[in-house]
Amino acid sequence: MNNERGFRILLTFASGLLTLTRIYYGKQAVQAGRTERTRPILVSNILLDLVGGVAALMTVLYILRPRWLAWARVSLPPVLRWVGVGLAALTVGLFLWVHQSLGRNWAMPLEQRAGQGLVTHGPYRWVRHPMYTTLTLWAIAFFLLSANALVGLAWLGLMVLVLPLVGREEAELGARFGEAYRIYQQQTGRFLPRWRD
Repeated sequence: MNNERGFRILLTFASGLLTLTRIYYGKQAVQAGRTERTRPILVSNILLDLVGGVAALMTVLYILRPRWLAWARVSLPPVLRWVGVGLAALTVGLFLWVHQSLGRNWAMPLEQRAGQGLVTHGPYRWVRHPMYTTLTLWAIAFFLLSANALVGLAWLGLMVLVLPLVGREEAELGARFGEAYRIYQQQTGRFLPRWRD
């Protein structure tokens, strides 16, 4: 087995675990009740879905038809590829932890579920948006594992579209949970734990 095939297998494994995690917890959330969109579908939502689909497609093409994307290969030192393996493992663990902590409270960005509570345990004890932190690590890991500019740019493009949603989400959470959310904001970091004196 050559190194490139090994990295494709590892990326397949990580992608599969992440996808199965999302499917499992997504089904649990659906069983918990219907969501309602807090804002109308905008061009940005359609663009987000489109870029997400392109990122997934580029990853699948790298795995199944690597020759089709060979022209976009980036020469990375082997150590960086192995950093990608470590990041992918970390991402899978964090993704499971985040979803387990959210449980039936999980909803897509800018959606709300009836009976949704403010989650402050698990990684949410330290960080308000660990899902976005995890997805950013996922994007970096997939680029390093694939060493492919198309895969990397597609995932980077998705993160560029997703991260601006955070401000809107925080405004909606503040409106929904009031003072409890404002106190929570003071105690936690947005994407990384807050350093305390």
